[in-house]
Amino acid sequence: MGGFAVDIDWSADPGRDVIDAMADAMAYRGPAGVRVASLGAGDVAEARLHRDGSAGWEIARLGSMALVGDLRLWSTGDLCSLAPTGVVDQRMLVLHGFAALGPRVMDLIDGDFTFAIWDTDHRALYAARDRIGVKPLWLQQTGTGIRLASTTAQLIAASPGPPQPDSLSVARFLADDVPYDDRSFYVGITRLMPSHTILATEAGNRTDRYWDVTEVEERPIDPADIPDQFREHLTDAVRRRLSASTRTVSHLSGGLDSSSIAASAQLLTPHELDPTAFVTASAIVPGPESDESVWIDAIVAGQPFEHRDFVPRIGPIDDYVED
Repeated sequence: MGGFAVDIDWSADPGRDVIDAMADAMAYRGPAGVRVASLGAGDVAEARLHRDGSAGWEIARLGSMALVGDLRLWSTGDLCSLAPTGVVDQRMLVLHGFAALGPRVMDLIDGDFTFAIWDTDHRALYAARDRIGVKPLWLQQTGTGIRLASTTAQLIAASPGPPQPDSLSVARFLADDVPYDDRSFYVGITRLMPSHTILATEAGNRTDRYWDVTEVEERPIDPADIPDQFREHLTDAVRRRLSASTRTVSHLSGGLDSSSIAASAQLLTPHELDPTAFVTASAIVPGPESDESVWIDAIVAGQPFEHRDFVPRIGPIDDYVED
C-alpha cells in the first residue's frame, strides 16, 4: 500500500495548505515516508510503502515532468528499452516511457497501479488506473482546478467543510444495489474507472479507455486442451506477478485457489524464480469447522518457500503491534 495526491490550480500557484492536508491524511499509507513538492500550478505528494532498498527517496522527476503514484509493475522489459541503461526505478521507467510515447505507453505498463504525471511546461496532468482497478484513484473538481488522491479521506481533509452525501449512492448501498460506476458516497467526488486515463488541462478534461476485456481475441478451444491451456495461463500470470522487483507474499488458505498459486510458483523454481523472493502466509483459525491447517501443512511440506502462520485476533489495534 502507498498513496499519492495532486492539487492543480489553473488560476495561481496553489497554497501548500491543501496538499499538506492531503499528505497528512495518507501518512499511514507510507511507512517509508511522505514527500511533497510544489511545481508551479501543481502540488504533488506521495507516500511510499518501501524504499526499494535505497536509503531514501524523492519524487520521480524527468525534465518538466513529475510522477507520483501507487504502483507495482510486474514486467518492465519493454519500458526498460525506452529508458537509459541502469534505470530500474519503476516510476522513472514510466516517466521515460511517457516521454517517448505519450499516452501510448499504457500498452507497455502491466501491473497494479495508479499514477499521475504533472507537466509544468505544458500545464497538463495525465493520470491512469490499472486494468481491473486494484488501485483506487479519486477525483474532485474545484472551482479553479482539479484534485486527485488515493482515498476520499484525502480529498475530504482538503475541503473547507464536510462534503454532502450523494443520496443516490447511499440509497443504492442501503438497498444492496450498488452499480460499479464512477460515483462515490460524496457529492463532487468521483472515481477514475479501471482501464481509464484522464488528461486535465485548463481547456477541460478528457477521459479515455485504454483496454477492454471484451476486445480480447476469442479462439476456438478443443475441450481436451483446456487443462493444459489453463495451467499455462495460470503459470504465466504467476510468473508476471513474481517478476516485480519486490518480494511477494501470497495468502495460503489451504483451498484450491491459493494452493494452485503456490504450486504454479513452485513450477517456476529454481530456473525462473528465486525461492527467497516468494513467501506464503496462512491465517490459522481455531475450531473444528474452520481450521484448515491440515491442508495448509500438506502444501507447505512440498514447497521450497518460506512460510508463516498467524492466528487472527479480534481486539484493540494495539494488540496487533507485534503481529
